[in-house]
Amino acid sequence: MKSWKDRLGKEEFEKKEHLVNFGAGLTAGAISAAVTNPLECITVNKQTAGPDFSIRLFIRENGFINLCT
Repeated sequence: MKSWKDRLGKEEFEKKEHLVNFGAGLTAGAISAAVTNPLECITVNKQTAGPDFSIRLFIRENGFINLCT
C-alpha cells in the first residue's frame, strides 16, 4: 500500500484506494487458492479412500498437474 501511495501521490491514491485494495485482495486470494486447492484435493481423497491411501501413489497415478486443477 505504501509503495502505491508513493507512486500515485496522496491525493490520487485516495481516489483509487478501492481499486488498490481490490487488486491486493484478488492477488492474495489467487495465491491462497493455488496453494490450498491441491492440499484439499489430497485431503478429500484420503478421507474417501480409507486407511490404505498413499499420497505418493495418488500423485503418481493422477499426476501433479491434475492435482492443481
